[in-house]
Amino acid sequence: MPNTGDILMELRDRLAEWMAERGYSGNVYIAEAPIDDMVGQYAIQIVPGPDTAAHPNSGVGLIRTNIDLVVWWRGMIDPVMRGTYRIAGEDGIQQFVDVLREWMVQRTLGGLLAVPMTFRNGGTVQAVADLEGWLTLKDTYEFAYEMDWEVK
Repeated sequence: MPNTGDILMELRDRLAEWMAERGYSGNVYIAEAPIDDMVGQYAIQIVPGPDTAAHPNSGVGLIRTNIDLVVWWRGMIDPVMRGTYRIAGEDGIQQFVDVLREWMVQRTLGGLLAVPMTFRNGGTVQAVADLEGWLTLKDTYEFAYEMDWEVK
């Protein structure tokens, strides 16, 4: 049976592959806070959330987990940082997040998940204080996986 760590590592690897296939940088991190050495125009930060095993909600033998995906986007062709391009342009953060959401929804990560990735809520585009040119957008997803258990 998988554990949360196994699932996070698999998600990280699959997201990096997805980004590379589309010509993005492939920078995907499992971290609770931003990484100082992020490079490229795009990066995805996976922030693990709490695990729960509430019987009425997730069933016997399932662990329900939330994760936040924080997309980091750096604008390199809008030096004034006021252009609509940064958000809605063809290479803007919102376009990237829209395609990412489509890819994430209903993923089972090769059967590791008993309840596939489910989009729970999206965030608002935010400028990053002290990091000129960077924007972030956070989405929350939920999934569940089987746990080893026995009646004692």
